[in-house]
Amino acid sequence: DGEAMSSEDKIKVAAGFIMKAPPGEVKDVVKDARVLVAEDALFDARLPAILKEYNEQHLVVATGDGAKVVLCKAGAVEGGKYIDPAAMRLVTVDHATASITASEELAESQRDPKVEEVRAAAQEALGRYAAGALAGGCAAVHGTADADGSITLSLAISGVKLNSRNFWNGAWRSFWKVTVPPKGGKGELSGTIVAMVHYFEDGNVRMEAKRDHSAPLAASDGAALAEAIADGVRAAEAQHQAWIEESYTTMSDTAFKNLRRKMPITQTKFQWGKVAAYSLASELKGK
Repeated sequence: DGEAMSSEDKIKVAAGFIMKAPPGEVKDVVKDARVLVAEDALFDARLPAILKEYNEQHLVVATGDGAKVVLCKAGAVEGGKYIDPAAMRLVTVDHATASITASEELAESQRDPKVEEVRAAAQEALGRYAAGALAGGCAAVHGTADADGSITLSLAISGVKLNSRNFWNGAWRSFWKVTVPPKGGKGELSGTIVAMVHYFEDGNVRMEAKRDHSAPLAASDGAALAEAIADGVRAAEAQHQAWIEESYTTMSDTAFKNLRRKMPITQTKFQWGKVAAYSLASELKGK
């Protein structure tokens, strides 16, 4: 007999399942994970931190109080609150429901005038792109000023389309870093795009297509830089979609082909031209 799992080990296993939950299905996974742990008090104590990590890693969009906010680590502040970079307000989030429960003014000390012009322009440009390109699309841009005078922007883009009624759900997310050198130097865009789809009618198929991208930026400041960032993200995400589509058109001749047995167990090829004769012989034999 194997040694029984400790409560901590059960929590780790349950957390692993939750972190892999497909879009729109985390509540169902939490329900099943609770059965696995079988210790409600301990599970309930750890669940908020697990869901917070899930929401930030999957760039879940919280809604409520007339706002939509991408939950990402760059936007998190003390007290479990997040900066709404579009409205420049602080929001309180219930991670179990991904809903905004309260909103308040952002303090002046939480705004950095050194980065705000560039950040706000990038927020506007990426917000337009996300809203037009993705179902439920939302974008968040946060920025910090570095000691050498450069500016680092953290970008998060997220969209989700849920159709559990027809047994599929999907999400698209990407996170980016932009470094803007001081004195008008050219910046660089680098990030990761993840497309995830779960199909579960008469089966359980999950796809996660993840890829890194990087590109130099043709502009260095102001509105031109914001548009260059949006154009760079748009081009990279279009390339990512094309890569996925190309992968699926060639998959039958590559990955799927390797899964099939090259010869039947008899090591002789099946004579498809004689299939009618085989069928007739089978029927006669049955009689």
